[in-house]
Amino acid sequence: MMIRKILILCFVLPLTMFLRADETNTTIELKELVVYPAIETVGISSFGALQSTVFKQQIEDLNAFDLQGALKNVPGVTVSKFNVVGNFGGAEGGGIFIRGLGSSRPGGEVLTLVDDIPKMVSVWSHPMMDFLNINTVERIDIYKGAQPVKFGNTAFAAVNLITRRAVEDGNDGKLSLQYGSFNTLKESFMFLGKDDKVDYLLANTYARSDGHRKNADGYIFNATTKLGYELNDNWDAVLFLNVSDNYANDPGSSDPEVLSKGKYYTDDFMMVASLENSYNQFDGYIKAYYQYGKLDWQDQDETPGLDTITKSSQYGSHLREVLHVDDSLNIMGGFDCDISTGRVTAKIPVADDKQSDYETFIVSSPYASASKSFDGFIESTFSVGARYFFHNEFDSEFAPEAGMVFEYDDTKVSFNYARGVNYPGLFVEINSDIFMPGDNQWEDLDAETMDHFEASVQQRVFDSIVLTFSSFFDYGKDRIIVVVPPFPPSWQNIQKYHTKGFEASASWKIMEKATFFTGATWIYEAEPYDLPYVPELSFNFGITWHFAEQWKFVIDGTYMDSYYAVIRKRNEPNATPEKVDSYFVNNCKLYYTKQMQHDKDVVFSLSLDNIFDVDYEYYPGYEMPGTAIMFGIEMAL
Repeated sequence: MMIRKILILCFVLPLTMFLRADETNTTIELKELVVYPAIETVGISSFGALQSTVFKQQIEDLNAFDLQGALKNVPGVTVSKFNVVGNFGGAEGGGIFIRGLGSSRPGGEVLTLVDDIPKMVSVWSHPMMDFLNINTVERIDIYKGAQPVKFGNTAFAAVNLITRRAVEDGNDGKLSLQYGSFNTLKESFMFLGKDDKVDYLLANTYARSDGHRKNADGYIFNATTKLGYELNDNWDAVLFLNVSDNYANDPGSSDPEVLSKGKYYTDDFMMVASLENSYNQFDGYIKAYYQYGKLDWQDQDETPGLDTITKSSQYGSHLREVLHVDDSLNIMGGFDCDISTGRVTAKIPVADDKQSDYETFIVSSPYASASKSFDGFIESTFSVGARYFFHNEFDSEFAPEAGMVFEYDDTKVSFNYARGVNYPGLFVEINSDIFMPGDNQWEDLDAETMDHFEASVQQRVFDSIVLTFSSFFDYGKDRIIVVVPPFPPSWQNIQKYHTKGFEASASWKIMEKATFFTGATWIYEAEPYDLPYVPELSFNFGITWHFAEQWKFVIDGTYMDSYYAVIRKRNEPNATPEKVDSYFVNNCKLYYTKQMQHDKDVVFSLSLDNIFDVDYEYYPGYEMPGTAIMFGIEMAL
């Protein structure tokens, strides 16, 4: 891992110096993205699916260190972590959950992606938060229902990180430093530009903290390079590289009888090579990718030398093309091939080590969709699509999706149905190799499925207010668990679940100087009753106020009802559920911008997290920080 990191930095730094040597005072103009620059914006796709978006500036306003910080104020999203900086594993110590989805371990139902390419730990089939670098994104798209056509396997819900890319000649960059409570330090560097046919993004982030409790220390490191080359007027070649190196300690529960989980070290490498095309009547891409991750979970249960080491790789290719037949008809087709491989080593101090074989799963899936719009007194769009899955170990699956959108004046009404598919991950075979003796019947498993239904209404008022209301119903079946007795333990598809709820949000742009966002989610029925990370009621708000030419103030808040907060472990389906109490946490950030020579700005910031020093937990026995302060300076390059 260290060799890859050094190679990336050795490439990034000289290239940065070369680009700066030829610098003029020209800066680039990035395409305008923020319509309502509050905490979140809400859109409706041609399939009638609700989509939330968080933009780059909003991530900075939230003073986010990781994906949980960026998404904590999105309605319907619940987050969990132990530490200020660094995520302990991919479950309670570092996870995101969307309307209760994503809480199964091993495995998970929320797919995380970078520029449409899946990014997760292939062995355990769930994301690692520290592998997802939020500091290079242009925006983060959050899909709260199944996305079989757009994203495929595992996408009962999805989070897609879209990385930045310069679109006009010139360059721009910044160096940011922050320091504050708990000896917390964050440094980030970004240099972005375009020179004729070549565009580039060079970035790195480093953050570390001693933590708010004893043994709550951690750090994260990311380095990113993105290079694009315009082959001709219609084709671009793009190379994306990212490395990360991270660590988190477990501060332990306030209950002295609960053993510490140990220490968690992770590192990761991702490479994506793309050919992207854009013509008058069609556009699309061909992407080939490779990613490697290592998880080193040390000293588990306060036992030195009790370690679990996971090595996972995922690679493949994605092909997509969209045909714009005319202004009213779009046809999309594509083919994805994703290959997952990996192994696990269990180091046991008083016995022989256990090690699985390198196992491999292959999922191939063609897909197609069509959207047709009709003009009239009421404009309407009808969309239909499907994906067909082939797997090298399990039965094939069919996943349809359909939607309708009706629009009259400033009102939109939409309906969406989608069937999500979630294949068993490598964990079923690897667990059978080293942790579960006997015939575990993993070969007889089926994919988990979820039917998602949603109806939405969106209303624009006075050109400055957008109101969105939705009703949703999710029904999941064939959830995989371990059944014992009888002995030996076996994998079986026997669990079902469902959720029903409403969601509402409002965005208000006030006199070009301020924006306001608020959202609420009410899940009035959940079965079984102890579904994790499903607060009955949750509420979010955010306000951005440019109260003077050089000053900006941002405040946000999140309320969560009491909810069950223990991951649904497949090998403990009948475990006693635990709850965390309700909480209402508020944060704010103040900016002052000082213009320097050559139109280069210096931005000073002061942020307060948990303004009112609220006692709260994401996980029972793991108290989160009280009031914390951070000072920051950002310099334009």
